[in-house]
Amino acid sequence: MYTKRHGIGWTKMIMSKKNKKRTWSLLEGLEELDFCEEKTVGREAEEESQELSIFTPPDDEEDDIAEDSSRLATAKKLSASEWAEILRNRNDFAVWNGRLHIYIEKFGYWRMVKSTNDNREIRQLFEPEERHFINKHMLGEVVQWLLLDAPQMPTERGESRFYLNLCDCAVDWRRKKREPIYDRKRLYFRYYINLGSYDLNRTSTCKFQNFLNDVFGTHEKTKREFCKFLGLCLSDIRDLKIAAFFYGPSNTGKSVMLNLLKKLVGSEFTASVSFSQLGNEFAISRLVGKRLNVSGEVSGTTNKRLDIFKSLTGNDEIEVCNKYEDFAAFANEALLVFACNNFPPVQSVPELESFLARVIIFPFENQKPRDQWIPELESVLVEDATGILDAAIEGLRQLEEDDFSMKETNPMQNAKREFVRLYDNFSLFADEYLIENPQSRIATREIGRAYGMFCMREGLIPLAENIWVQRLKQKFVCEATTVSVDGGRIRGFQGIELRME
Repeated sequence: MYTKRHGIGWTKMIMSKKNKKRTWSLLEGLEELDFCEEKTVGREAEEESQELSIFTPPDDEEDDIAEDSSRLATAKKLSASEWAEILRNRNDFAVWNGRLHIYIEKFGYWRMVKSTNDNREIRQLFEPEERHFINKHMLGEVVQWLLLDAPQMPTERGESRFYLNLCDCAVDWRRKKREPIYDRKRLYFRYYINLGSYDLNRTSTCKFQNFLNDVFGTHEKTKREFCKFLGLCLSDIRDLKIAAFFYGPSNTGKSVMLNLLKKLVGSEFTASVSFSQLGNEFAISRLVGKRLNVSGEVSGTTNKRLDIFKSLTGNDEIEVCNKYEDFAAFANEALLVFACNNFPPVQSVPELESFLARVIIFPFENQKPRDQWIPELESVLVEDATGILDAAIEGLRQLEEDDFSMKETNPMQNAKREFVRLYDNFSLFADEYLIENPQSRIATREIGRAYGMFCMREGLIPLAENIWVQRLKQKFVCEATTVSVDGGRIRGFQGIELRME
């Protein structure tokens, strides 16, 4: 017979008459009996079992058990606010946009605590012996106390917009100067880039510049705008109200660039919500807490989705919903980036103008033959981290020179005109053949006939009449009326003149 210390309790083992061990335990200072059986190895056990009695620990350990019991009894009585205070003493919390954030010192950023992860993420902050006293209800109250008492992050970007937050330092892109890791907390970064300070010291292999040359060829101005966009993706600037499309045929580097952005920003801060999912409140909830959304799937959209697209790119608050949870408002900070071989069909007339104003299109036109492909090219490009950082920093400096705006080059404008030709070709017709004239009246069918001839001549598919009529009302100051034709009255417009040469 012997005794053994176990945790802060005691165990005593004796032999039974059935050749098995019995273990009596007093664990965690609680007087409870724990029975377990194990087969014995070695000599034969006594046939008669020794009389069992509840074990009493040695005198010199009674004080320890009493102290542990007292401590655990006290822990049981702690309220949610007291547990929250314990966590605040161990960690740095802050609230931004109504959501709880915790500071991750290793990478110098404030990580958002997602509502779906409250139970797991907050519970892990407690010591193992404390978790037994934190049930789901208590945990929910602790989170509410943390939200109530944690300081508010500043809503303005402030200084953080002028820094790139690498995994081990922050870099002022205006001066290319590093900030020590201990200064990053005040900048309120909510992300970090998967690159380190060592990448700034290395010599560029020029692989990334060669890739840009392959994609954009001799279009230096387009390459300049793309570097501005790259810097935008890696920075904390999210108030330009734009979304980007990489447009062109297959094998032109679109997917490579999307995958490279994913690697740089990291999966923790990247979502992949497709263009067709932007009207789904469950799907767009995946954008919460993200810095970038990249998707190669671009399919049809509806009027409602264009309205949501406008809110997502405009930093407006929008309501989203996680499954089994209530709706909650959030302001999107994920820059939307899509790649497509064909433009998405858009028929939402009321929001089309704002959609076109927020979209920038980078043409990817130079196809690479299959025998010249480089396997996992994005991984090869990441090795030239110095070249990527140099391009991003130079792009951000040029963005500042351009008053934080993108300037569409001729190839970019041509790509957008191609989009208009496909899905708003009535505007092309109207710009060429319709003018405002308050005294003029014209029949709707006459405009439709001229529009149809224009589309046939240009090889375009005309929009349905109900759609182009809405576009007409948007573009011109006119009124619906009736027109006398062949002794009858038919639908028409007052204030529009058809100019046919």
